Amino acid sequence: MKLFLFLSLFLTSLIAQPGDLNNKLMLAGQFEQLNQFEKAKTIYLDLHKTKPLDYLFLESLVRVCNRLKQYDESISYLNKWNEQMPGDINGVNLLGKTYFMQGKEKEALALWDDFLKVYNYEINYTKILAYSAIEVKGFETAINLLEKGKNASGQPIYFLLDLGYLYGYMMQYDKAAEAYVELLELEPGQSAQIEGRIRTTSNNPDAAREYIKAFEKIEDPNEATLRVMLALYIDQRMFPKSIETALKLENFGKDNGVSLYRVGEESFYAGDYPSAVSAYSTLLDKYPTRPDKPIINLNLVKALEEILNLKYRELNPDWKPYDLGILPEKEEYEKVISKYLEIISSFKNSETASEAIYRTGYLYYKINDPGEAESRFNDLVENRPNSQFAANAWLGKGLIALKKDNVDLAIHAFSSAITAFSTDPDVKNRARFNLMMSWFFKNDIDKTLELLTEIVGVPTDNLANDALELAPLINKKMTDSLSLLKLASAERAIIQGELLDAFKLFSELKNSPSPIMAALARFRSAELAASLNNYDEAISIIETSSGDQFNIYADKSLFLQGQIYQFGKKDIQKAISSYEQILIQFPKSILNDKARETILSLKNN
Repeated sequence: MKLFLFLSLFLTSLIAQPGDLNNKLMLAGQFEQLNQFEKAKTIYLDLHKTKPLDYLFLESLVRVCNRLKQYDESISYLNKWNEQMPGDINGVNLLGKTYFMQGKEKEALALWDDFLKVYNYEINYTKILAYSAIEVKGFETAINLLEKGKNASGQPIYFLLDLGYLYGYMMQYDKAAEAYVELLELEPGQSAQIEGRIRTTSNNPDAAREYIKAFEKIEDPNEATLRVMLALYIDQRMFPKSIETALKLENFGKDNGVSLYRVGEESFYAGDYPSAVSAYSTLLDKYPTRPDKPIINLNLVKALEEILNLKYRELNPDWKPYDLGILPEKEEYEKVISKYLEIISSFKNSETASEAIYRTGYLYYKINDPGEAESRFNDLVENRPNSQFAANAWLGKGLIALKKDNVDLAIHAFSSAITAFSTDPDVKNRARFNLMMSWFFKNDIDKTLELLTEIVGVPTDNLANDALELAPLINKKMTDSLSLLKLASAERAIIQGELLDAFKLFSELKNSPSPIMAALARFRSAELAASLNNYDEAISIIETSSGDQFNIYADKSLFLQGQIYQFGKKDIQKAISSYEQILIQFPKSILNDKARETILSLKNN
């Protein structure tokens, strides 16, 4: 209020003492900031009358008139200005924008069009008016002006980038692509800028398809066009075409394998391992002496290993709680192992070789050759203790020791994995969890509890929930010691891959006097039955325990039942019903989101 009174008094003073135009202009600007447009208009009008040929005063007056929606008054001032200043683009520009605000887009286009015709669509004038059209969201008008400028000026290069962007914004992707293609042919140096603009819209599948379609029409694309095509193919996960395009780029003699390496990396992380193998193999064939050959070789073999992992997952589906360990042909693993051995031999003292040694040991472990596996792990921990893969090797040694029932050796190995250098926190988390289980197998409850508390205290440890399952069971007030020993034997049988033995032990625990132990035993029995393909038995166990008020695994059991129906018995309706029961019976379950997403997916497919 004080500011308002001050401004009012200051205005009176200025009117009484005219001549200080700058102060008047500042005062009007302050009124405008306070949304006092009528007062601002009074001053701007006075300034305009004082100096009618000063564009700043005219523009200020028109601005507040337009804020007051007094468009006709603005137009009268602008028409008078344009009569007095013929050929001045500023007045024509402002008049066109005012027409837009009034809803008269056709009049604006006609005005600007007539003006530009006089100057044969001079590049700067055309772009000024087109940008003004964009400013007031007259995108079609902007396109119209730029297209005419492109054709009339004889210099399309100055208009195509803006046209491509506007067509893309208006979702006219075919025309956007045509503009970019034409620009790339005229000015290859614009490829990076064009790639950036295309990527702002190519996350829309329709846009990407139109862009790709337009680029593929070019019979003999130049290098710049191929680079944009490569980016599009990679974004759309079209990796075989990405490789073809990368090879075409090689023909220009400047790429030096950069694009092939990029395709290899992108396809690997996208899970297209065959394309990664193809890209890396081609790269090594073309550039056998590259300085980064060890890395490329390693990436190639890891892609081959991932192809094997996909085959393994087909034989041991992810939805099953435990693997049966069914392997693809052993010869396929041996081929990958031989590739790792080549890397170890060629790059002996490198960290690449260290990783290859670990991967070799892991694959031997996977194909149930613990002797060879342990030999590789020993090589790492004894000869390369400072390698980041030494922790992985200690973890592998611990798992082998557990399979051999040597719990003391397992404890030593897992403890060493925790203290060894590693850049992968998951390795230490797994080592800590397995160390906890090892102490549990020795029936050392104090050590087990100590590690359990440590695991649960790390929020990023994704094994924390598994560790929490043990918490109520190792409470001596809730579980007898004989049941705990049997539970330890059952869990150890799972780690050793003896699923049938584990099932028998958990079946004996289903009648435990401890309600929590009995609930866990029934849930584990159902998990093991499902893993052993005994689907009806698993469902029967789940249904039998569904009414148990102490069953803290009821929501997990229902989710397992849903998966059995979905993947095992292929009964989609019963699967949906099982998932829906989780939402109905357990509204606060952590499985709710997953159940809801699965229901939607099943109903939509």
